[in-house]
Amino acid sequence: MQRPMIANGRRVHRKLGRIWVRGEVLPPLTLTRTVHIAGQFGYHSMHLSAMAIATLLLWLVLVFGCTGATPQGFRQLEFSRSGGIAGLDDQLTISADGTARLRRRAIRQELDIEPDVMDRLVKTLQDVPFGDLRREYLPPRAGADLIEYMIKVDGHTVRTEDTAIPESLQPLIDLLVQIVEG
Repeated sequence: MQRPMIANGRRVHRKLGRIWVRGEVLPPLTLTRTVHIAGQFGYHSMHLSAMAIATLLLWLVLVFGCTGATPQGFRQLEFSRSGGIAGLDDQLTISADGTARLRRRAIRQELDIEPDVMDRLVKTLQDVPFGDLRREYLPPRAGADLIEYMIKVDGHTVRTEDTAIPESLQPLIDLLVQIVEG
């Protein structure tokens, strides 16, 4: 004889793939998963059907989105510019709320990007096909005085140099350089 399991304070028996509770046969469960949750008050288990799991996942996608993008179009943008005759070393980080950190050589500053500039930045970002861009655009011949740019937006990183900037990226680089130079 099988040993009974205890579920919700009731004895549960399993016979031939069916679950018996107090003499009643429960319908066979298909496409189910047991979800274990470690909470503040102990360890809990729930039995979820495939429909419940799909509903939960759909709800999570609707609430949190699947790209991680904010209503403004990005969570964080990182931009760096280095090299050239002047020996540039600029790093700019802009958050979706318009706050920014700028480092130019040894000088560090906190900035608040103006709303009209943020609007232009979001519009310009929307025009850049990051999914279609390669990770690097380098010139065929190396140059000692070329400026290197790196742009990182929500998981997409593109690195390029002066003479190899893709046409679709040029307006974004121009705008970011304007922000850096203030």
